[in-house]
Amino acid sequence: MQTKPQLFQSILIIKRGALGDLLAGTAGILAVRKQYPKAIICLLSDSMAYSVCPPGTIVNEVINEKDYLETKLGYLKLWRLLRKRKFDLIINMRWVSEVSGILALLGGSKFTAGAGAWWLRKMFTFSPPISFHEANCHEYLLNLRIVQSLGFELQEPQLYIHKSNDDLEFADAFYRNAKLVASQVLILTPIASTPLKAWPADRFIEVSKKFIGQFNAHILITYAPQDELAAIEIKNAIGDNAILAPRTSVNQLAALISKAALCLCNNSGIMHVAFAVKTPVVCINTSIGWAPYGDWNVAITQLPKQQDQSDNRRLTNPQTYELLKQISVERVWKALSEKWISLNLK
Repeated sequence: MQTKPQLFQSILIIKRGALGDLLAGTAGILAVRKQYPKAIICLLSDSMAYSVCPPGTIVNEVINEKDYLETKLGYLKLWRLLRKRKFDLIINMRWVSEVSGILALLGGSKFTAGAGAWWLRKMFTFSPPISFHEANCHEYLLNLRIVQSLGFELQEPQLYIHKSNDDLEFADAFYRNAKLVASQVLILTPIASTPLKAWPADRFIEVSKKFIGQFNAHILITYAPQDELAAIEIKNAIGDNAILAPRTSVNQLAALISKAALCLCNNSGIMHVAFAVKTPVVCINTSIGWAPYGDWNVAITQLPKQQDQSDNRRLTNPQTYELLKQISVERVWKALSEKWISLNLK
């Protein structure tokens, strides 16, 4: 493995996945941008990238893999495109995808970087000497370790999500029209991508009622478009001082969260959005590797008793839900109320 930093003028980064995966990957993308400020950085991802980091922000270009990979012939077309572009460096930040790793290796660049299976690590020019499930290593740091393997010092992770002036004006107008004082707003995101990854809704409702009764603050409930009806039911069950957020884009949602004092959520994409916009979060969690990062955030974590606790990214959804059910209302209320009080004392 080479350790002396090279000068690269054109870089391809491969990183795709759900909102949380892509946001976690922006830690590595930002680190690459910091080390190569004048380089042309192209991101191979999916359509979510156009919202999280559109061209002209921390990357110069986005290649949407869905334009190519819907058919087997598409892989050949994408491979030809990458070889034609002649990138100086190709970085695979898709840890668990052997296809992405092979694509990086065959993309026509003299220099490659990445991690993953041991045999892939041996083939990359630069690779951290760790497996995917390195003990107690946070997901943000796993992406940064790849950049570190290029010969740079490991830095504290930062995440990025784009917020335009229109997005910020949208959030300002919503708070103003709803007569919300930002310092007295708790963002609540009680719904996850699947019910088996969410703390039970009735417990969110109970904690929310206690929170409003104790602090007379407002709760702003956010949700994905497909979860609007469930969010309405939760809002109605909480009652006074619970407000339903409007339908938003990811970027408008980030702007709404950036204005709030605190966020309470499951371990989901919203947790990473909150970190990216520097809003403290209290997260109900079942994983070390995906826990909320930073000492200003709070993780209410329930881990498997019999499993190696440093390797719990591969829990099934039913296993996750069984762990979530073990987290009591009292635990969440204690963490939430203590965090809220500490924020309001500053």
